[in-house]
Amino acid sequence: MATLTKRVAEMIKLDFIASGQCSQGESLPTVRELARQYSTSLSTVSQALGLLRQEGVVDTVQGSRTVVTAPDAQGPPPRYETVTLVIPWHLDTELSMRVFKGVGRGCTQRGWRLLLRCGDWTYGTERSLVREAVDGGCVAVVLLPVLRRLEEIRCDYLVREFGGFPVALVDLAFPEQGHMQVVFDNRRAGYDITRELLLRGHKRIGFMRDVRLQKALPLRSNDERYVGYLRAMREAGLDPDPELIWDIGAFDLSKTMSERTRRVEQMLHGWRESPSRPTVIIALDDFWAHIICAEARAMGVRVPQDLDIAGFDNLAIGDSVRPGLLTTDPDFEGAGEIAVGLVAEQLTGDLRPPVTYVLPVPVVCKRSQRSADSPVTADAPPSTVPAAANEAAESD
Repeated sequence: MATLTKRVAEMIKLDFIASGQCSQGESLPTVRELARQYSTSLSTVSQALGLLRQEGVVDTVQGSRTVVTAPDAQGPPPRYETVTLVIPWHLDTELSMRVFKGVGRGCTQRGWRLLLRCGDWTYGTERSLVREAVDGGCVAVVLLPVLRRLEEIRCDYLVREFGGFPVALVDLAFPEQGHMQVVFDNRRAGYDITRELLLRGHKRIGFMRDVRLQKALPLRSNDERYVGYLRAMREAGLDPDPELIWDIGAFDLSKTMSERTRRVEQMLHGWRESPSRPTVIIALDDFWAHIICAEARAMGVRVPQDLDIAGFDNLAIGDSVRPGLLTTDPDFEGAGEIAVGLVAEQLTGDLRPPVTYVLPVPVVCKRSQRSADSPVTADAPPSTVPAAANEAAESD
């Protein structure tokens, strides 16, 4: 397999010389610009240009400028392997962009091209996009799976139709789907964020779920966070209370955003009327934490004095939850890069699927939130909340 330096040299030759973008006598971009384009180091680019000088393709003039000396690049351009990234088109843009960056970095390190395919949030469309990618000649697929119904999980097309093809699933994956998987330790994340809220003095901790939809269209991340939440509550001597569960119906894809917002408003009215209401709500993610915060304030509820809010995924929109937000920080960019590494090892025969890579999920604080009995400190810097030492978050 070619070294990184050789692959960068071949990409420079293909992109700037064989393509005709730079003619004989014209300058290539600077070393810094090339390093940025190929997501590599300055030293790697310098070594790659040294290889091209040895081939007589380029030369250095006036001390630093690299110019093309052989416009035909000495033969036909090399063949590059392609990896296809398949994502639902309306998947959270911020998270999907993190995965895209990681997959792109992993492909660049191996001299692979990256093709992005997007479709709607349906099982059938995802299946068609994967089929088109495989038929189009890509060497591997990295997939952010759509939500699946139980019967689709049990008899997934990924196993039936692409069992031997290199596929890596990121995040919303189930063991039944096989293949390479990069997932997050959401059980531990639910446990740690609940523990942190308990340490801050909260006892009535609410948790947002979609109880009805989970039975037909399971969301693994929410399920696992809920297991961690229950574990932490039980360890604190607090029995699960149905009144603490907010059944939001947020993942019913037939609902409009206004309908979902009205559902949050209904939940807040119920919260206000409850004599044993929670002091904090753990939302589905930071996006829903933002909606709860906005609707609560519109109703005259003080956040966090009357109702505190926590979320997941460290989304930028969580910054609007004042005076801060307790959240998690999953490394989606790293997950994308690891996914490429897994399929690369499958292609070389070093790994055989199924292999599941579980990433930790640290709890972070965008700004310091109050505990149940302490004042708000709005100007505290972001920080990482350490996981409780020697605590197990496994399911009972």
